[in-house]
Amino acid sequence: MLKITAAITTHNRLERLKKAIKSVESQTLLPDELVIIDDNSSDGTKEFCESLTLAFKLTYIRNDENRGAGFCRNKAIETASGEYIAFLDDDDEWEREKLRVQREAAEKENADLIYTAVKSFSGNSRKFHFHSPFPFPAKIAITLGNFAGITSTMMIRSEILQKIGGFDLILPALEDYELVIRMINAGGKIKGIKVPLVKYQPSNNGNVSGSPRNFFAASKIIMSKTSALAKPLQFIGLTRIFAERSLKSEEFRKKILRGENQ
Repeated sequence: MLKITAAITTHNRLERLKKAIKSVESQTLLPDELVIIDDNSSDGTKEFCESLTLAFKLTYIRNDENRGAGFCRNKAIETASGEYIAFLDDDDEWEREKLRVQREAAEKENADLIYTAVKSFSGNSRKFHFHSPFPFPAKIAITLGNFAGITSTMMIRSEILQKIGGFDLILPALEDYELVIRMINAGGKIKGIKVPLVKYQPSNNGNVSGSPRNFFAASKIIMSKTSALAKPLQFIGLTRIFAERSLKSEEFRKKILRGENQ
């Protein structure tokens, strides 16, 4: 049976972190371990995590300084003992069947990355999100946009994460998208599950990775890594992602209007 590590990265969101952990504890298929990487929180996260008693192994690591989401996810990759790592952001939650459904897909399809649909919540609005690479091959589809979605939906084979070197820490944004691009180019097999198994609440807290300036900086890096043949499609994909963020995030739109993309 496949071993699964659940990995949560967190920074000063203790109340949301508690809900995220509860959603891991509530899985119909429990993970073999939970790794929590605390990015130097100062809100009582350390004391809470050190007091936890779970039905599975818990590893808690606190950074001495704030290092960012990519660094924390790479630390989780280094620490995890599972054959697969299921990532979860501290402000998201899993539905109870998520790990069971993903493990079944991993075993049946021999997939390296299994992602799911998402239920997003914004005020009174409830939306369902799922994208498939169809009708294109994954290598083409990923240049046209991040069909795999947010990191909290992803369960990824540890071996391929180590092979491609994890998340690129140079990127100030789009780290999850760029990771999937490299994974597909390395021959990784991806399976999508059209069932909403993650509850996601878009953040308008003005985090730096969500700024237009960082989006453009990350886009430039991604374009520099893209082959000449794929550059036109990649440019289209990044333009689509920018348009989607502008439509979904009021804070992102405000930053554009204030000229913070310069």
